[in-house]
Amino acid sequence: MEVPLELQIPVLNVNAPVVGVGLTAENVMDAPKGPIGDPIWRTAFWYRGSGIPGESGTAVIAGHVTDVLSNPEIFANLEDLNPGDVIIVHVKNPSQDIRFIVDQIKVYSIQDSSKPAVLTKIFGIGPIEGTGPQPAPDGLSHLTLITCSGRFANGQFNQRTVVFATRSQEEHLDNQ
Repeated sequence: MEVPLELQIPVLNVNAPVVGVGLTAENVMDAPKGPIGDPIWRTAFWYRGSGIPGESGTAVIAGHVTDVLSNPEIFANLEDLNPGDVIIVHVKNPSQDIRFIVDQIKVYSIQDSSKPAVLTKIFGIGPIEGTGPQPAPDGLSHLTLITCSGRFANGQFNQRTVVFATRSQEEHLDNQ
């Protein structure tokens, strides 16, 4: 389901519509797929069980690294982000840009990415405990971007690239 958001990462030339997703039957965040050429490959996926971008807590947005033919897609160059880079969540109505600043980029093995401590860092405490999004302990708005990475074997990639970002304290001035 499309939501009134766009994800913009200027340094990577990413400008993508966002759809809301839930969990699959296997209890993992959904990453919709489609046939070759389907626009879903160039779409970002906001996990509806995470926080709302811009509010206190952690919002999680995923995207594909490649399509079914291994062509690069929306998050193909996510690991090229650096601390200090800007990520923008554009709200369409009313028009507002919510700016996040990259804090850290981490690559986790598929095994490590499913450990409770790592899941809590990625999604925040609420979704992991089954209570839904919770305000962040520091009161700030956080954004986590996540994609597959590493080698593709046995039907899946063996790593996850995760970008952690915090809402810019100066962004309020930009929207006035």
